[in-house]
Amino acid sequence: DALQSGDYDAIITFADTDAYYGKNILVTDPIMNVHMVLIRSDNSSDEEPVFALKSGFETGISYVQNTSPGSRIVYVNTGELDDTLEAIVDGKANATYMNTYAADYFLQKPKYKKLHIVSNVYFSQYLCYAVDTSDGDMLYNILNKSIIMRKM
Repeated sequence: DALQSGDYDAIITFADTDAYYGKNILVTDPIMNVHMVLIRSDNSSDEEPVFALKSGFETGISYVQNTSPGSRIVYVNTGELDDTLEAIVDGKANATYMNTYAADYFLQKPKYKKLHIVSNVYFSQYLCYAVDTSDGDMLYNILNKSIIMRKM
């Protein structure tokens, strides 16, 4: 939405290329690979997980569906990442997946003291640039070439 509004020429995103198909948006090669962790409330280790996941978090949704078939997913439709943690604190869910950087940041806050990282999980996301190409693909090419050159 930020790209399509014209306010930005590029954004950093975890979204895969399918999320932007047919929208004049190209996604660069990955900038970095970000590992994910499972976060649960202290008192829910014996319960069937109910996952709070952000709408659009396709890799997380797919991971839950493949590794915990039948588990319920509560979709969080706000722009704030920590709203998935709020859903756990409020009792609407008892688990979520989050990247390690965000988890380290949010779990320092006192309001999340009853939440903890259970384990690293075996999926990660690739952080990429999504670039509006409605005016051409020069910015996309510049960013992608710089990413490729950095990896060499």
